[in-house]
Amino acid sequence: MLRLPGVGWYTAGAVASIAYSRRVPAVDGNVRRVLGRLLPGEVDSSCEPTDAVWRKVAGRLVPASAPGDFNQALMELGARVCTPTAPKCDACPLARVCPRAGTTGPEPSARRRRPARRELRLVTLAIESDGRLYFEQRPAGGLWSGLWQWPTAGLEAGQSALHVVGRLLRRIVPGSRKRSIHLEGLVHPLTHRTVVFEAFAVLLNRRPRERSPGRWIPCERWAERLGASGAPLPVSAAQRKLLAGYLHARR
Repeated sequence: MLRLPGVGWYTAGAVASIAYSRRVPAVDGNVRRVLGRLLPGEVDSSCEPTDAVWRKVAGRLVPASAPGDFNQALMELGARVCTPTAPKCDACPLARVCPRAGTTGPEPSARRRRPARRELRLVTLAIESDGRLYFEQRPAGGLWSGLWQWPTAGLEAGQSALHVVGRLLRRIVPGSRKRSIHLEGLVHPLTHRTVVFEAFAVLLNRRPRERSPGRWIPCERWAERLGASGAPLPVSAAQRKLLAGYLHARR
């Protein structure tokens, strides 16, 4: 499951335990909060525990019988009872064994200052030809691993966005002298960084020969499936927002 584009540890753990009764954890923010309060000695309080540490702690608790029910119960406990502030300890089934029962402050990890979000600036280019949009697949590993997107490149300080657009066009459509149109940009916050997109579009008279492993997808297919399951390609939430803006503007 982890090899599927867009599937991370939480999604894989939830599907494997709930749908296939596999004894694996499904750790989200709610589960981390419950475990941090219930088992404070299981993690090193001198540093922020990694996702791998939380999965290891949670994995030891998952029972062989009905692991999906256990994971869902743990997530619901954090969402409805063991909340970030003013937890409902009097209604908690684990209050008798929880060392933080009766406290109202946030869990220890929440008191540590979060690192400031870094800003990542990107230039992205919508290339349309014959009613089709061009997409490329991101490499495995890193941000949005394996998902599909418009041609995209980083924008360094002092660099011209139009220069980056020209470089993208020369790579995909060599010899093209088409003029690009500046679209509405996008600011997309993530956990540890903020991604700022400068978006452009170019309309080609004819679709060029396939010169790369990219895909040309009809705009109509995106318009039909953008907000539903079964999208033509797996894309990130940021790419969905960019697509929605482009499809609205081209009406």
